[in-house]
Amino acid sequence: MLRAVLDAGIEPDFLVGTSAGALNAAFLGKGFSAESVQDLAGIWSELRTNDVFPGFGWLSSLRALAGSGVLASPSGLARIIERHLPATHAELAIPTAVIASDLATGSAVAFRQGDLRRHVLASAAIPGVFPPVAVDGRTFIDGGVSSHVPLLPARDLGAKTMVVLDTGFP
Repeated sequence: MLRAVLDAGIEPDFLVGTSAGALNAAFLGKGFSAESVQDLAGIWSELRTNDVFPGFGWLSSLRALAGSGVLASPSGLARIIERHLPATHAELAIPTAVIASDLATGSAVAFRQGDLRRHVLASAAIPGVFPPVAVDGRTFIDGGVSSHVPLLPARDLGAKTMVVLDTGFP
């Protein structure tokens, strides 16, 4: 999909992403080019389940079912984020909003400045799989809970024309 966007000559003014899409948007926020799209494809093709979900197995499943844990440690995802993303939004060439869900209100929250890595980790904190993430005294979970495809947050941020890359359910 990203190659088709490039082939069409579309250059984004800003990017918005939720969950794994937040990681993609933040990666491409460093610069949107054929090389960066190829690099992103390489990252995803090399990942294995245990890279993202370390500790996932029958024991973690039993703990989660008993209500005393989550299915996987966020350490693998955090390592991926640290390896491939800059520390802050300010380091991106293209403004990028990362959408997470406020656990207390269920509302979508757009992070646009500050700790980019923490924001992406919060946006990808799948309930029950990864623990919630605290940011500025609030607790956040996967952005897909409140905004699977962040059309309204993008509109609220000023988008007039949108190119939507939804890899979820039809």
